[in-house]
Amino acid sequence: MKWLSDNGYETIRQDDLYLAMNRKKKLPAKPVIISFDDGDHDQYENALPILKKYGFLAVFYLKLNNIEKSGGMSWKEIKELRDAGMEIGSHTVNHDALTSLSTDQIKYELLESKKVLEDNLGIKIFHFAYPGGNYNAEIEKAVADAGYSTAASTRRNAYQQIGGDLYLLPRIHIDDEIPTFENWVLGNNASY
Repeated sequence: MKWLSDNGYETIRQDDLYLAMNRKKKLPAKPVIISFDDGDHDQYENALPILKKYGFLAVFYLKLNNIEKSGGMSWKEIKELRDAGMEIGSHTVNHDALTSLSTDQIKYELLESKKVLEDNLGIKIFHFAYPGGNYNAEIEKAVADAGYSTAASTRRNAYQQIGGDLYLLPRIHIDDEIPTFENWVLGNNASY
């Protein structure tokens, strides 16, 4: 986070990217979206204070079966994220690879997670992250049909295809050293 701040990057919300891709909003010169998956408690405990320290926003994609469970966030903590300006997105109910499910199971995972999050948080949920980054054309359509505006994947090379597919937005899984992270952000790692 310090490197992003020191190098002039500004966090934007997934909503901002959606509006920019529809030519309804201009993005800052160096935009970045920070996202977290699953809704683990350590994201609330560790990431939120750091995000606040740097004045950064993030999107938290939550899987329902992790909420109020050991190691997961509570609804109270999720509401604190929301109230701090963080964006909340869906990451399904059970975190199963959607490509392995029936059409009815896919619909359930998409619609139920959206509904429960909306009912408990009093906000609309517009953004989705594919569990494991797994998707196909049928799942992309199901995500759109379920009322999501965007979907994000961590599939390799997705970041090179940001040309306009709102249901295949790029994310880069970061768990390496700072120089590797810098290369990802600067686009210097074409092998991803």
